[in-house]
Amino acid sequence: SIPLASISIPTPPLLSIVALFPLIGSVLYCRKNRRWLPVSLIFAIFFLTPLIVKYISTQMSNNLSVTFLDVGQGDASYIRFPNGQDMMIDSGGSREGRVDIGQVVLLPFMKYNWVSRLNLIVNSHPHPDHTRGFFTLIDQMHVDRMWLGPIALENPLGLDIYSLASTKKVTKEIVTSGKRYVIGNVLLEVLYPPADYVAVGRSLENQENNSSLVIKLSYGRINFLFTGDLEKEGENALLPLGEKLASTVLKIPHHGSVSSSTVPFIKQVSPKFGVIQAGSGNPFSHPNRKILQRYADLGVIIYRTDRDGAVSMVTDGRELRISTFNQSSRKTR
Repeated sequence: SIPLASISIPTPPLLSIVALFPLIGSVLYCRKNRRWLPVSLIFAIFFLTPLIVKYISTQMSNNLSVTFLDVGQGDASYIRFPNGQDMMIDSGGSREGRVDIGQVVLLPFMKYNWVSRLNLIVNSHPHPDHTRGFFTLIDQMHVDRMWLGPIALENPLGLDIYSLASTKKVTKEIVTSGKRYVIGNVLLEVLYPPADYVAVGRSLENQENNSSLVIKLSYGRINFLFTGDLEKEGENALLPLGEKLASTVLKIPHHGSVSSSTVPFIKQVSPKFGVIQAGSGNPFSHPNRKILQRYADLGVIIYRTDRDGAVSMVTDGRELRISTFNQSSRKTR
């Protein structure tokens, strides 16, 4: 609570760390012997060059980068746009709140990737495994704008995150289908739910799952479809969109639960790749074996954060390069 008691800085490149200590030593020697000045300059070059290269590589790129983070049993996806702006869709979090995913996973990831500001955060629906990480991010980072779904303010957790965002002067917006937004030549479209959304589902939890924001990112000929915890009722409501659903990559609904991923929905999206965000050994048996077989039968290549770790996808709008924490990169068209 004491201002400037601690300062958070991005993770520097290894070469900069190695060069820092001899740089400090040579500068100290310079005070006694000016002949050490050329040595100090050499170490300064070794220290600064990786920092400059890192900064340029993160801020000056024509690529769209999407990383499906491994946050255990939950969803959290980080997007960096071609113009250097940054976005998060959901933020993970444990149901009991025992582990602060924002502190132990998200903030270290942001520091490593030199992210100090999030231009947009999106909470698909106010369930703990999609929301709790945002509390730390909003509290400890600069966040410009937050999108919430139409039922957010009917849920205690949704009210809490809305209140914190208000305190931190974050611009808040309740969004529904038809919302379009462009960042760095990437089109963001909210496809669901509609403004007149009527809750569907057997229980309150099912109804909240079916209220999940469905967002499509389009860059050139590559598309990503984010579906939150949408269940079969919500999927059925999307089918009239037809080819609008077609996407290269599908964030598979509801962690691969048997309550989602109907055959008509998968066929309508027609993804080449699917990503399941689930925790290893989770008590819900996500992803369901029948669902995995369903995607395999339809020719969809599946990535899973419980096995692959974080899944990173980078595209220039024409080609897509995929890499995971646990395997080498793969390039596809």
